[in-house]
Amino acid sequence: MVSNDNNTASPKRASTSAAAMPKRVTMPPPPARQWRVWGMLLLGVMVCLPPLAIDLTTTPATHDRELELLLTARQTWTNANHIDGADWVVPTRNGRPQYTHPPLPEWTTMLTWFDLDADAASSDTLVRRSRWLALLLSVITLAATYWAAYNAGGVRVGRTATLVVGTTMPFVWFARFDSADLHLLAWSTMTVAAGLWAMRPMRPMSWLGRRVTGWFLAGIALAAAALSKGPIALVYTVVPLAGAIAVTRTRRLSNIMGLLFSILLGVLIALLWYLHVAEQHKDAVERWFNAWTGADLPPQPAVYYLLILLVVFPWTVTLVGSLAQPFLQASGEFRRRLLIGWVWFVGLGVILSIPVAKDLRLALPLMPAVGLLVAQIWSHHGNLAGEGIPDPGINLIRVPHWLGLIVASIALPVFIVLQSDFVESGRITQPLLAGINTPVAATLLAVLLIIALVGAVSHWRWKPGTAFLATFIWMIVVLTVIAFGHSRNHTGPTHAAVTASGMLDVVGHKPVYRLIETDPDDDAITDDPSTALLFYYGRPIIPSTLGTLTRRADQPCYVLVARDQPGADTLLDAHYTLVARIDDRDGYALFSSPGATRQTTETQP
Repeated sequence: MVSNDNNTASPKRASTSAAAMPKRVTMPPPPARQWRVWGMLLLGVMVCLPPLAIDLTTTPATHDRELELLLTARQTWTNANHIDGADWVVPTRNGRPQYTHPPLPEWTTMLTWFDLDADAASSDTLVRRSRWLALLLSVITLAATYWAAYNAGGVRVGRTATLVVGTTMPFVWFARFDSADLHLLAWSTMTVAAGLWAMRPMRPMSWLGRRVTGWFLAGIALAAAALSKGPIALVYTVVPLAGAIAVTRTRRLSNIMGLLFSILLGVLIALLWYLHVAEQHKDAVERWFNAWTGADLPPQPAVYYLLILLVVFPWTVTLVGSLAQPFLQASGEFRRRLLIGWVWFVGLGVILSIPVAKDLRLALPLMPAVGLLVAQIWSHHGNLAGEGIPDPGINLIRVPHWLGLIVASIALPVFIVLQSDFVESGRITQPLLAGINTPVAATLLAVLLIIALVGAVSHWRWKPGTAFLATFIWMIVVLTVIAFGHSRNHTGPTHAAVTASGMLDVVGHKPVYRLIETDPDDDAITDDPSTALLFYYGRPIIPSTLGTLTRRADQPCYVLVARDQPGADTLLDAHYTLVARIDDRDGYALFSSPGATRQTTETQP
């Protein structure tokens, strides 16, 4: 990456500098310029870390997406360490192969446990290691955002886009735990960044070696994205890159060939795993199709993803303004440069809105596009202010922007203080931000109001750089407080961890079966105990029918029976003994087999 401040110039200056540019760069830029590029990247990533890292490894796993990944990774890892010839290529969930989703998130999570003993490692240690992986993926996402935005607009746009993405609520929420969605975000953003670096849009032609390297890296990152979430990775990566090619007038044929090369490389690498699974499991294609079409997601209206405009607060106003910027405030090459981010956001948003099944987490890879769009409008205002040129429509942005921040500066501390009243009135079931007392909330109110007022005054005096910095600091403070308060809601062992520990004390090393009424070889069984219980228990709870269990009565084992499930009386008639009740989701009763009861009696002094 090299620096070129002309890329963030005003429309008039940009067109002039573009005309004066040579068609080929023959000499690298001065070292000082390169250090500035890398320095801004490092600074942009580091200042985004507080809300991502605070209490990151001390909060237990409670989110369903994280627990699903941890459970599958743990059981696959345990099998690989205990069973000779175990197929770690296809992950395992509760004793059954899990091939609905690709395995790269499980593989990388298992890699963080490489030096641990599968028998001795505690659940908390496994969670802590996976959280460090989540932080690494977050850093990759921020760095890739900088790289993509830099290639589309220069150093200032790259730095600003990084700070914007690092202060969006969806990104910070998913960045704090290990999930397949975070893996997809990191690798899809890296794919777009490498492709834009190879394309070098709106800039002099780059060397052949650069283009080959860029498209090769894009293909590798695309393979990683496809092995994280499936073929939908093609949508998240091809749409922005094809859009950038479409709005760029030069080198279109070369860029199309590079994009096709990346797609072919990524698909071929990912296809190796899919072919391996399809050969072993005949229903794999059908289950993949159901997963890819979102059959397990609720139907939503076509305009569902407009919620993005709300969840990216306080960048909402500038995001809306940026959507009109290419058509109202730019022309020529400057407009084409702005359209790179516009097509990325709008084109991808429209395509994601077509399926009936929708979920906001599927829009997470749109956050880098949000960062690029917002960065372009703030950068443009910075250029205008540097030349002493006012923006006649600036009040349409700065008035609602700062009014929203001032209202939020008051609302958040007030909510923190009134949480207990909301719980008593039944409006919320528990405090959402614990561990923050009234004096701290009052201090937060004062700090947020001061930052918001300083930013508003600076913006009014046409100092957009200071105004942006104030907005960023405001969000860092708010997100850090929210992350701190949320982590205090989950101090100590979770209910599932306590329940699993109690089960282990009862059953020891004996196997535990779960009474089911269907074929135990059916991979589509969905009535497993909760994912949290299975993860903290650490071993599979094997599904088995009533007939099979009664034939195993002489074997030392235990059986879980749902409280509302028939079959408990039959087990009692077969001399099984009720030993515990498991308070998990629908509730289970734990029975011991006659063999287990006899063995326990024989070992007692």
